[in-house]
Amino acid sequence: MKNVFITGASSGIGLQLVRLLAGRGLRLGMLALPGDDLAKACEMARAAGAAAVDAYGVDVRDREATRRAVAAFAEKAGGLDLFIGCAGVDLDVPIDAYDSARAEFISQVNFNGLMHGANAALEAMLASGEGQIVGIGSLSGWRILPVHADYSVSKAAAEAYLESLRIRLRGRPITVTTVSPGFVLTPMTAGNEDLTALMYFAITAEDAAARILRAIDRRKNYVAFPWHLALGTRLLRALPEPLWRLLSRFISTE
Repeated sequence: MKNVFITGASSGIGLQLVRLLAGRGLRLGMLALPGDDLAKACEMARAAGAAAVDAYGVDVRDREATRRAVAAFAEKAGGLDLFIGCAGVDLDVPIDAYDSARAEFISQVNFNGLMHGANAALEAMLASGEGQIVGIGSLSGWRILPVHADYSVSKAAAEAYLESLRIRLRGRPITVTTVSPGFVLTPMTAGNEDLTALMYFAITAEDAAARILRAIDRRKNYVAFPWHLALGTRLLRALPEPLWRLLSRFISTE
C-alpha cells in the first residue's frame, strides 16, 4: 500500500487516520472543504512523515469535482491503493420544526458524498485490478434512532451502498470494508446536548482511527466497535417492531 485518498481529511476520524497513515510514509490525497483546517491537516501530515501530500478543497456533494480530484490523485501518484470515505455531518432536525433541506443535506454528505468518492476510486482500482475501499457507516444505521434520525437514515444508506459494492466485486481483488462505529468524540458530536447521555459510551477519534487501521491492514469486510455497543445494537435490531417502538420512547427527546 503506497497511495491513499481520504475524504473528510481535515477533522475527526479522518484527521486521525491521516496522522497514522502519514507515519507510515505513505502518499496521501486529502480531500475536505477548502480552508485553514485542510491546510493545517496537510502540514500535520507532512510533519508526521507522509511521502507526499496532495490537497483537494472540494465539497463531496459535488460529484464531478470529487471524481476529478480522485482521478487526478490516482494519475499523479501512479495508482490508488486505498480509498477512505470519512466525510460526514450530523444535524438535529426535530420533527416539530422539520426542515427538509437540512435533512437532505445530511444524506447528500453522508451517503452521496461517500458514493461519489468511492465510485471514483473504483474506476481507478478497476483499471489497476486491485485496491481497497473503506466507508464510514455507523451503528445508528443498524437501528434507526429517534434522536438524529436523519443521520441514522443516511448511515443506513451508506452501509447498504458498501454492501452492494462488495457483492458486485465478489471474486475481484478489491476489498470493501464497512466501518460501523458507535459514538466517537469528534467536532461533529461536540455540543449535541440531546446526545449527552449516549456520549457516555463514546470513544476518542484516536481510538477509532487505530481500530479502523487494524481492520484495513487485515482487509476485513466489516468492523464494528466498541463491541458492547455493537452487540447491544444487534439485539435492538432483532427486537419486534412493536417492542422497539415502545422502547424508543425512552430514547427520544422530541
